[in-house]
Amino acid sequence: MKYTTLLFIILFSHSTNGQSNVYHPFPEGNAVWNINYFLNCNWAGIANENYSIEIANDTLINLVTYHTLKTYYIESFSTGTCGSLGGPVYIYRGAIRQDTSLKKVFIVPPDSTNEELLYDFNLTVGDTVRGYLEPYPNLALSDVVISIDTIMLGSEYRKRWMINQSFNISMIEGIGWSFGLIQPSPQNVIDGPGYFLSCFSENGVPLYPDSNSICNLINTVNKFEPEKSILEVFPNPNSGAFTIKSNSTDLSKIEIYNSFGQLVLTNKMHSDNDFTFNTFAKGLFFIIGFDKNGRSYCSTKMVCE
Repeated sequence: MKYTTLLFIILFSHSTNGQSNVYHPFPEGNAVWNINYFLNCNWAGIANENYSIEIANDTLINLVTYHTLKTYYIESFSTGTCGSLGGPVYIYRGAIRQDTSLKKVFIVPPDSTNEELLYDFNLTVGDTVRGYLEPYPNLALSDVVISIDTIMLGSEYRKRWMINQSFNISMIEGIGWSFGLIQPSPQNVIDGPGYFLSCFSENGVPLYPDSNSICNLINTVNKFEPEKSILEVFPNPNSGAFTIKSNSTDLSKIEIYNSFGQLVLTNKMHSDNDFTFNTFAKGLFFIIGFDKNGRSYCSTKMVCE
């Protein structure tokens, strides 16, 4: 499975073993989670989507007050027959409530009126992840808490639980799940759609991955404006000869796909390295970068004329 963000900078937060004795509750309004979705349809193409999940209006379900989660716009591109959504949408993602005394968050899924456990911020090392985020139903294995540390977000430490090392999935106090907020764990599945929390902001202030992140609400095609791509290609368009420059210290390799989603080149890369190629035919290509853990976290388009 590959994780990717379209023309988006990932600035990794500083982690620490510092302790946090203050519980940070889950937001109940004015919060935005930006999510990236990526799917490699083998030889049929690739699909990539960026969208926001935000807390919208309150609603009553079984006489209990919940905060609804909604998506209003999706940025997308796809190749071949690997389709994706795009443009204005209205997607109801479910409704949540929290019990701060229990340090738990609950969700009523979009297709249900029954409440399920979403997040349990009391877990200790070795505990099994239960509830809505458990692995896909057809998987026999479950995720367990591998380690617990803290991460500095803004001016405060937040507690963090490492849940799945295969896909670097963690749970962060007051923010949630790094695998797309409300997407069940893939456990150890190697094929299928990938989800990635690219950023989180509360009350208009970016907190994750850090306070310097760009975390605009994605509600029109022009709202999501990255500062700079992790991968730079020049010239672009080109005549088949081009140079790729890495702007990330975490980049380890790149893969280049044609417009049919076929892999045409794999190359190892390191920070501050430039690589020049001169053998490409005409067409539209997608360049995807991978970090040292094998996670794909950026992509860019290139045209050979």
